[in-house]
Amino acid sequence: MALGASPLAWFCAAAWPVFTPPLTDEMRRLKALEDENSRLKKIVADLTLDREMLRGTSSAESSFASRLEPVAPAGSPCPDTGTG
Repeated sequence: MALGASPLAWFCAAAWPVFTPPLTDEMRRLKALEDENSRLKKIVADLTLDREMLRGTSSAESSFASRLEPVAPAGSPCPDTGTG
């Protein structure tokens, strides 16, 4: 211990490297990763929304199609009059 230095001063000096701010390169990399993470989350949200919309559309189409009466192919006799 240096002359006049308290044990607390030594502790603070020894702990100083632990509390140093991140380096500029590390901060840039962290920012880039956060930006990429945000971009990927938006993509996942858009794809999830698209999938849900398609599920809703296909179920609506199938319920609509099940309510329709079958149509006779062209050239077959008309069911109402029995003529073609």
